[in-house]
Amino acid sequence: MTLLKTLLRAKEVEQKESPELAAARRAEEIIAQATKEATALIEEAHVIKENSTRAIEEALQASRKNVADEMQQQMSALSKQLNEAIQQTTEELRREMREALEKSLATTGQQLSSVDRELQKVAADERQKLQANLEEVRRKKIHSLTATLQKQIPAIAKEVIGRSLSLADHEQLVRDALERTRHENIWV
Repeated sequence: MTLLKTLLRAKEVEQKESPELAAARRAEEIIAQATKEATALIEEAHVIKENSTRAIEEALQASRKNVADEMQQQMSALSKQLNEAIQQTTEELRREMREALEKSLATTGQQLSSVDRELQKVAADERQKLQANLEEVRRKKIHSLTATLQKQIPAIAKEVIGRSLSLADHEQLVRDALERTRHENIWV
């Protein structure tokens, strides 16, 4: 609308001025209006870029929180399973120890001491095995969650900014996120 008014004013002036001056003035007005509109478009593009960047950051933070929450839930479940297994093993070991002690009451104190040490060693070995198994399960779960995160980031980025990230950008985002989580002790 403003461009049309400018052109109409230029036409009125053109009728009073020489054709060269009128053409030069009209060209200047058109250039000024185009410059103004281009500046407005650039400002709008900056706003869109800032909003997109903010949306990506929010999506990444939400994704990190979801992963951390899921890891916490899984770690709690694994810890509960480990405690139950330890309790069960401990109960089994106590039962076996009581039986062994009842049978060996007639034997010397040295034999009783030997059996007790052996049972403690078995219990320690079982705990070590259970802890090693838990660590392996934890490592696999972290690997699985990392793979899931790597698959989700391109989709989130594409949805937020309207295009896919390059493989290099995606890998760098994942590395940065994993590095931050390691420093923040989320995986512990």
